[in-house]
Amino acid sequence: SVVERADVVLASAPDLISTHRSERADILLVENGVDPSRFRGEHPVPDPLEGIDGPIIGYHGAVARWFDFDLLRGVAEMLPNSQFVVVGPVYADAEVHMAEFATLPNVHRVAAVPSDEIPEYVAAFDVGVIPWHVYDMTRAVSPLKMYEYLAARVPVVATPLPACENHPVVRTASSINDFAQAVEAAARERNTHAFRAAADAAADAASWVNRVETIRRRLRERGRLRVPG
Repeated sequence: SVVERADVVLASAPDLISTHRSERADILLVENGVDPSRFRGEHPVPDPLEGIDGPIIGYHGAVARWFDFDLLRGVAEMLPNSQFVVVGPVYADAEVHMAEFATLPNVHRVAAVPSDEIPEYVAAFDVGVIPWHVYDMTRAVSPLKMYEYLAARVPVVATPLPACENHPVVRTASSINDFAQAVEAAARERNTHAFRAAADAAADAASWVNRVETIRRRLRERGRLRVPG
C-alpha cells in the first residue's frame, strides 16, 4: 500500500495514528498549524461586529452536522449579556438549526468571509469556542481555529475533543452549565499577562515553521531530505 511504501507518513491526530498503526508503526504526528504573525497585532473591527455591546463569544469556520447547537443555545441563554457570533458558511444539514439559533437576541450570524479577513474577526472575539459534537470524525480532527484563536491571544473553550482536551491552554466542557462557566472564566483571563504569555507560547509552538521542521527532521533521519536545511 501507499502507507507501507512511503518514506514518511503523517497524521494530524493521535486517533489517526492508532487507526493505522497496524499498517505503519512509525507514523509521525504533525497537527494543524498557524502563522502567528497573521493574527497578532492590532486589527480593525469588522463592520458586522461594530456596535455589538458585551463580551463577544465567537466561532469561525464551517457550520455543519458536527456543530452542537443544543449546547451553544443553552450557553447563550445562560449568558444573555454575552454576544455569540458565528462567522462562516452554513452547510445544508445545519441551516435549519442555525436559523433557529440565530433567533436568540444575543446571537449574530455572519456569512462566510475571505480568509484574509478572518484575523480581524478573531481579534474581535473575547472568547473563541469550538462547540462540536464528539464522535469518530471529530476525535480525529486537529482544529485549525484553536491555534488561530490562541495566536490572536483569545482564550479557547471547546467540547472535549482529544486535540482540545489535551491542550494545556484550552478549557473543555461538555455540559451547558460547565461550558458557560468556562466561557465566563475564559473571558476574565483574556487580558491577563499569564494567559497572553501562555497563548503566545502555544501559538509559536504550533507555527507552520515548527510543524514543517518536524517533517524535515524525519526526512533528514531517513536521508530523504531533498532541499537545503
